[in-house]
Amino acid sequence: MPWYNPDDKIVELKTPIVDVEAVLEDDERIGRELPRIGIWQDVQYNTSDGFLSQAGNFSSWRLDLSNDQAKSIKFKVSLKTMPNDFNLYFYNEEYNFLVGPIKSKNFKDGNYVSDYIPGNKVSIILFSLDDQIEVKEDDI
Repeated sequence: MPWYNPDDKIVELKTPIVDVEAVLEDDERIGRELPRIGIWQDVQYNTSDGFLSQAGNFSSWRLDLSNDQAKSIKFKVSLKTMPNDFNLYFYNEEYNFLVGPIKSKNFKDGNYVSDYIPGNKVSIILFSLDDQIEVKEDDI
């Protein structure tokens, strides 16, 4: 993987702890009939929260999300400005669940919602070719 550098200082953000018992008690109190498969958390991160790396003719951005309580993680990526040529990948800590490449055609109105990723940590990588590459004669 050309964007992988083991020396990079990858940012890992822990999502807030959820009081699962309180959520389940609330479900019972309101008479929820369907079994719960997840607990929604309204958290927002942006590109400044991740790690940006640029090398040669590409750049990559990575963010790791984790929650020690989670059995799986699902997330939404919202891109206000869509790079021309990019691939989005995500995978779990055990590397046994990998999704990608996800391209702009897979986004709906600038948003992409993942499947449930097994485990309590997910790595999200956005890989983009640099649109502003200049090749000079002395570089050839």
